[in-house]
Amino acid sequence: MPRRKPPKKQLLDPHGVPDKLVTVPIGVSRAGGLVHIALGVERPAYGESGEDGSETVIVDRLFMPLAVAVELAHQISQLVTEAANESEA
Repeated sequence: MPRRKPPKKQLLDPHGVPDKLVTVPIGVSRAGGLVHIALGVERPAYGESGEDGSETVIVDRLFMPLAVAVELAHQISQLVTEAANESEA
């Protein structure tokens, strides 16, 4: 059975929520009916000894009901599938 698209709603951003660059999924867990997603960014790190390396810094944590996580996973899967099909063409 094909999935129905949710009706389009007007999106508001009165507080100007900033965009965040994420380069690393840190982890996903579930507790008490909520899905927890931690996202991070890798950046250069310079140790006290002068050695170069990298570090991962958490930039956002998302908490959502399982139903929202399922819909998010579906939308991401659909987007990745479409992008893969476009790159093959």
